[in-house]
Amino acid sequence: MTTSTLTPATGVTARRSPRRRSRLWRVGALVVAMGLLLTACNEQEARMTELTRDARAAVGLPMFQDNGPLYQKAMAWAQQMAANGGISHSDLAAGNPYNWKLLGENVGMGCGVSIDAIHNALMNSPGHRANLLNSKYNHWAVAVFTDSRGCMWVVQEFMQL
Repeated sequence: MTTSTLTPATGVTARRSPRRRSRLWRVGALVVAMGLLLTACNEQEARMTELTRDARAAVGLPMFQDNGPLYQKAMAWAQQMAANGGISHSDLAAGNPYNWKLLGENVGMGCGVSIDAIHNALMNSPGHRANLLNSKYNHWAVAVFTDSRGCMWVVQEFMQL
């Protein structure tokens, strides 16, 4: 059995077999799942940004300016750490298109924990806390990559221009 649908853009009648409909449903389900994953990452990044803003405000510091190229670097590094299965620091200057004065980076990960718990771990570490509360940094990016196990890989990039 086939069904017919009229495509509004062309006015052409198309026929879809049950097999094709099944493939379309699978593709549609994949797109929805990817959207949910991206939304979850965006929610985690938004929450980390909120927590960082609050921590900086508590000591009288303004929030960093978001930076697109730093975000791309942070996300690529979060994905790389997930692929490697461990945390490590990136080459901070690699690919940075700016005439920067100071760079810094925080990395972390957690499985079965909240983004709040990861933020608290960073704040309880003197070196990570120093980056988050450094008054010299004026640009930043935070990327959260969630792997297939549900583990979150977090990278925070900091820069002074």
